[in-house]
Amino acid sequence: MARKQNGFGSFKASSINNRVDVGKVKGAAGSYPSDRSFGSTLLRTIIEHYNMSSDWVKWRKGMEYYYGTAWSEIEEAIDSSLYQGTANQIDVQFTGYRFATESSDDANHYVLKRSTIGTVNLGQVTSLLKDPAIYTDNFRRRELWAQIQNGSSVLRHMIGERITDDTTEATIRNVLTSNQHPAVYVGKTAPAKQAEVKVTVPMSEITASAFYSANNNDVQAFVGKLGYVENFFTERAINSSTEVFKDDLRTFSISSTATATSQAFQVLDQDQELPPSLYDITDLTPLFNSSNASYAVTGEYIFDKDAYQRFFGKKYLTAAVVEADVTDISYTVMPFTIKSVLVVGSNLEFTSVPYQGELKVYAPVTNGYIIFADYSFIKHAEDSYNGVYYHQDERNQDRWQRIETDVDPWQDEVFVGGSNLKPATIYSCSCPNYSRSLIRIPESETDDGKSTNRQQRYPLPTVMGRKAFEDQGLKAAAGLINSWETEAQKAEFKICKHTIAARFIERIKVQEPNQYPTLEAREAFEKKLKEDMNRVGAKFRNSQRREGITTLELIHSLAQGLNLDDVEAAYVLLNNLK
Repeated sequence: MARKQNGFGSFKASSINNRVDVGKVKGAAGSYPSDRSFGSTLLRTIIEHYNMSSDWVKWRKGMEYYYGTAWSEIEEAIDSSLYQGTANQIDVQFTGYRFATESSDDANHYVLKRSTIGTVNLGQVTSLLKDPAIYTDNFRRRELWAQIQNGSSVLRHMIGERITDDTTEATIRNVLTSNQHPAVYVGKTAPAKQAEVKVTVPMSEITASAFYSANNNDVQAFVGKLGYVENFFTERAINSSTEVFKDDLRTFSISSTATATSQAFQVLDQDQELPPSLYDITDLTPLFNSSNASYAVTGEYIFDKDAYQRFFGKKYLTAAVVEADVTDISYTVMPFTIKSVLVVGSNLEFTSVPYQGELKVYAPVTNGYIIFADYSFIKHAEDSYNGVYYHQDERNQDRWQRIETDVDPWQDEVFVGGSNLKPATIYSCSCPNYSRSLIRIPESETDDGKSTNRQQRYPLPTVMGRKAFEDQGLKAAAGLINSWETEAQKAEFKICKHTIAARFIERIKVQEPNQYPTLEAREAFEKKLKEDMNRVGAKFRNSQRREGITTLELIHSLAQGLNLDDVEAAYVLLNNLK
C-alpha cells in the first residue's frame, strides 16, 4: 500500500526541475507586488527612481518629437489678460501646438506659449542677498532674496509666476515689504461655508427685456444662466466696517461683505466651449444687461498662520498684527451660475451658486523684496559657442537661442545690470508630467473598442496628497482633476517632452541636462524610444480624427499659463462642463 504524502508537499524526484537550458529570470530590484490593483504600493530603488525622474529623458523624448514632427500648430491665437481689473493689468496672447498622445481623451496634449503684449515694467533688482554664510536660513530653505526698487503693485499678484530681465529667469515664491514682512496674505472660504453673490437690478429693466418676454414673463427662466459683473475684480483699501479680523490659535479669519452700486451686469447664455474666465466674455450670447446693478459678496475667509509666522521671528502672529500691516484687499466676482431669483420690492435679486471663494490682503511692496526659488533659475542666450554662431539659418528667420538650466544663483551672476523685470514667456502643457495632475477621461472605450480603466477616467484621491489648505480649491473638482503637485514643485522651471519640442520648433534649444540615467537605463530607453516613435504616425492620425471631443486639455493648459491658483483652476474646469 502506498505511503500517504505528508503535508509539506511532494518530495518526489519527479517534481524537481531538471532543465538546465533556461535560467531564472532576474526580477526588478525594487518591490513590485503581483497584484497591481488600486491601492497597491510600488517601492523602487534609488537608482530606479533616479532613472525615471531624470530631466534627460524628457529632453531626449522632446527632441525626438520635434524631429518626428508628431505635432501640429494651433491655428488661432487666444487673447487674454493676467490680473484683470488691477491697476497694472497685463495683456497676453496664447499660441501653441498639439501633440499626439494615447493618454488623453482627445488623443492630444496641448502646449500653449504665453507671450506678453506691450511693455511691462515690474521694477528693478538693486541687490541680492546671496552669501550662504550670512543668509544661512534662506540657503537652507532654497530661497534667494532680491531687494527691488520701483516695485509694481501687480507683483503682489504674481506669487508662482516666472519673471525675467531678458537674461535671467526665475519663479517668485513670495513678495515682502521693506521690513521683510509678507506683502500678500491669501485666505479661502471653508468648504462648509462658501462665498455667495447677490446681484440686484431694477425689475422695470427685467420686464422690458426681450428674454423676459420670450419666456412668458417668467423670471425663473434666468435660473441656470450665467451672471457676469463687468468689473469682476476689485482691489481697494480695507474698510474696517466691512472687513472684520478675528484671531484663532492656528489661523486667523476675515469676515467680509463687499458691496458695490451702479455696476454693469449681464446675464449670458453658456453657449461657448471656453469658460468666460479664460476667453472673451463677448463671445457668449447676451440675454439681459443693466448698468444699474448692485451686488453684495459675503464670505468668511480662513488664513493659515503657519505660512507666515517665520517672517515675524519670535513675535507671535495674530490677526491684529496682520491688520496693522495691510492696507489693501482684493476679491473677485467670478462669472457665476444663477441658482435662484427673487422679486424683492421693485427689484429682482439674482443669487449665485455657492462657490469656493478667495480673499487677498496686501501690504505695500514698492521697495520691498522678491523671494525666488533658487532651483528655478535659468538663463537665456544666443546659441553660440565662444562667440561663434554655427547655425545655417534661412533668410528672415530668428537666430537660435539657448536656455541654460544648470544655473546656481548663489555662485553665478543673475539679475545684473538693473534691467526692468517683466513676466517671462512660458510654455505650459496639459500632460501629467508637466502639470503633475490628471484630468478625467470621460470616454468609456478606446478606438479599438477596448474599455478604459475607471481609475484613469475618474481620478481618485492620491496618497501623494497635498496639504489640506493648499488643496481647498481643487477639492471642489474631485473626480474631475487629481493633482499631486506640491508648492515646491510649482516653483520649478517646469518642462516635459512636449514643451521641449515646442521650444525646438521655435528655435529655442534647451540645454541637454547633465544628470544622465545609468548606461543600462539609457540603452533600454533608446530601444523603447525607437519603438514609440514608430507608433507616432498612428498616434498623430488618431489625434487628428478625435480632436474636438473635449476642451478640458486645452482649458487645463490655459489655466496654468494664466497662473491660476487651485481655487481659480477648479472654477474654470468645473465651468467648462456642459
